[in-house]
Amino acid sequence: MRALTAADVEGVLKPFTEATALPLNCYTDPELYTAEEERIFRREWLLVGRAEQVEKPGDFFTTQLMNEPLIVLRDDTGTIRCFSSVCRHRGHLLAEGSGHCRQLVCPYHTWAYGLDGKLLRAPGMDRTPAFDPKAVQLPELQAEEWLGFVFVNFDWESAPLGPRLTGLADFLAPWRPAEMRTAITITYQSEWDWKLMVENAMEAYHILGAHQETAQGNIPAERFEAEELDGEDYSLFHMPWGEQVSESDDVVLMGFPVIESLPDVEKLRSNFFHVYPTANLFAFADEMGGLTILPESHGRHKLVWNIYLPPEDFELPDFEQRLEAIRKSIDEVHHEDMSGCRGTYKGMQSSLATPSYFSHMEKCVWEFQRWYVRKMAPELGAKARR
Repeated sequence: MRALTAADVEGVLKPFTEATALPLNCYTDPELYTAEEERIFRREWLLVGRAEQVEKPGDFFTTQLMNEPLIVLRDDTGTIRCFSSVCRHRGHLLAEGSGHCRQLVCPYHTWAYGLDGKLLRAPGMDRTPAFDPKAVQLPELQAEEWLGFVFVNFDWESAPLGPRLTGLADFLAPWRPAEMRTAITITYQSEWDWKLMVENAMEAYHILGAHQETAQGNIPAERFEAEELDGEDYSLFHMPWGEQVSESDDVVLMGFPVIESLPDVEKLRSNFFHVYPTANLFAFADEMGGLTILPESHGRHKLVWNIYLPPEDFELPDFEQRLEAIRKSIDEVHHEDMSGCRGTYKGMQSSLATPSYFSHMEKCVWEFQRWYVRKMAPELGAKARR
């Protein structure tokens, strides 16, 4: 399993105006991805969904991280929990998709588990003296709800997520995220390194090229404003709108009414934040949304696009027409991003490719890469200079 070397991280540990990015083979080396699974994905909080998906006890949805089938549910006490969705008998999946149940019943040999993950029934196993049903329990991950988002963590020794994000929670309070409802979910399969997708959503520089015809007019890349958050577990940047966006419009960039509880400054800019390692989210004047990155294997991840709206928006008479406009916009913009990531990932395979300096519009990428070094090689990350 490959480890980062001092030479790998020397450039990114320098102060921002002097720093260079991680070597490009950090995105293409399968051995490094194996190390990422161990040091990041199995130790950090990963976004998997929304609390509204498990509104009542017995509600569940399934997902997969690193080929680990998982089931997220709300138990009889009202607590959101996450278990392995693999039967402890022969390994059959207990559930797929989403739904409601009182028990998790394996369709193969009908072993049944309660909403607490404990075995309730194993037909015919009474004739196996060594079998102890009380010892059978579905493996469980930590699960935490933060502002209506559900995060899970394989590591039971990892500290809670919420206290790490208090500053971000305070910033987002005017949007009332926990009250929002999911209006759109679109899933894309991505055949490139997960970090490339993450970083794409953390910088404005690519708007000049990839989104010149779609986003540059509304949120000009040159207006990029990053918060100073080096050393935190999240990043945040702001994109004030371009001159062509009217201050008097009651319908904004993505097509829904302005959220009246927002401060005036937030009614005229878009905000993008990233909860490390894999949650890219945004808060606009009319909505919230983002990209959930679900790592699968080296050079492959699933990307889930979501749009969240205030409950009252669902009652608008032209709700479906507005929603369809958003769907088209997402698909158009995301295909531009996919083209950029795909082309960059191909270029990264070159033996002649080398990392370069950061643009001022890539400040959050620099912060993320330094966080990445601290997780992958703590002894080297401790040497970071600001």
